This record gives sequence, structure tokens and C-alpha cells, in this order.
Amino acid sequence: MGGKNPIVVLDDADLDRAVEAATVGAFFQTGQRCTASSRMIVTEGVYDQFVERLINRLGELKIDSALLPDTDIGPAVDQAQYRQDLEYIEIGKSEATLAFGGNVLTRSTPGFYVEPTLFVDTNNQMRINREEMFGPLATVIPAKDYEEALELANDTPYGLAASVFTRDAHRFGRLLSASAGRNGHVQYAHGRTGLSRSVRRGQSIQLWYARARHLREGILYNG
Repeated sequence: MGGKNPIVVLDDADLDRAVEAATVGAFFQTGQRCTASSRMIVTEGVYDQFVERLINRLGELKIDSALLPDTDIGPAVDQAQYRQDLEYIEIGKSEATLAFGGNVLTRSTPGFYVEPTLFVDTNNQMRINREEMFGPLATVIPAKDYEEALELANDTPYGLAASVFTRDAHRFGRLLSASAGRNGHVQYAHGRTGLSRSVRRGQSIQLWYARARHLREGILYNG
């Protein structure tokens, strides 16, 4: 996996849902998951709105001991990961625009606390988009349209657990099919019609339609 999984946000997305999923997917568990959604690919029509809302959401998060009941994000797992987080923050500063975070934090409970860090206006050739960071660090990549978003989502050597935000079932299914065909395993859920299935390399994708009110429109659940 590698934690380079994309959240794809198209122009017709529900931005509130997309921002919340991006926050949880990229930063919760301190980003220390191989299914972390560290690449956010956003089309031009909603790019600025998405970034603004995401920055506001990150400012609401509480970073502290994981044992406290109101903590959103705890510390890095150990000193080695903490040092790696700081190294990639510096790499990101040299490659892109730091939009939020990037600071070391001190709390009453000892730990390796790093502020959630967001880089914007990135491209898929930057190290922060190519290499496994495994910390509370994420990037936003602009895409001109759906076609470019699809190419960017799949332009990685790692397997994918992707999230797609759109109200167009055709585009949703096509993006998932491409991801599964190139990179391996995808688990997805779609819309009010409701479908949920795992797809492995070489399998064809089929849309299963059934009533499933608990599924949110246009969200691919990762992991």
C-alpha cells in the first residue's frame, strides 16, 4: 500500500463530506496507516473551496495524548517516525506550499507530537507525493478535470485504497475500475443505490444496486 492513497474530489462533490473524509483518512491515527489518504486530488472547480474548508477543519483538531477522551490525533509511534515526519516536512517546504501545520508540539504528557501538516499546489512528481511518509502529512494535487484526476490517482507504484467524491455513478465506477486493474485491491461503497464489493487485480468491476440508506453518496470507503 504505502499510504499514498488518493482522495479524489470532483466538481460535483459534497465538499463537507469530502473534507471530513480527507481529515479522517489522512491525519487520524497520526497518518500511520498503509491505507492513509495522503494524496488529495481535487479538480479546479472546487479546489480553492476544498483547501479553505480543510484548513479550517484542521484548525479544530486536538493533538494530545491518545489516552485523553477528546484527543483527535496522538503522537508519532516512536522517535524514528517522529524524525522521519520532520524530514518530510522540510522536504515538503522545499517542494510545495505549506498551507497548515508543520510544527512540533509540546504537551503535558511526553510524546512525539507533530502538528497535522498540509501542503498545497503540489504535483505528482514531488517526493512528498511519491514516497511513503507515514505521518500526519498530506498533500493537495490540482487536476484540470476528471480525466486528469484518474491519471493522477493511478500514477503511483503502490497499491491503492481510494476515496472518490462525485454524484456521477459512471465516473465513479470507471475510476475504481482503473485503480483496481493497475494497482490491486479496492473496496468501495456507492450512493443511495448502494454497492459494496472488493475487486482484485484482473477482476472486472460490476455495479451492484440495492437499497442501502447507510451508505453515503459518492464515497469509497478505504480499509
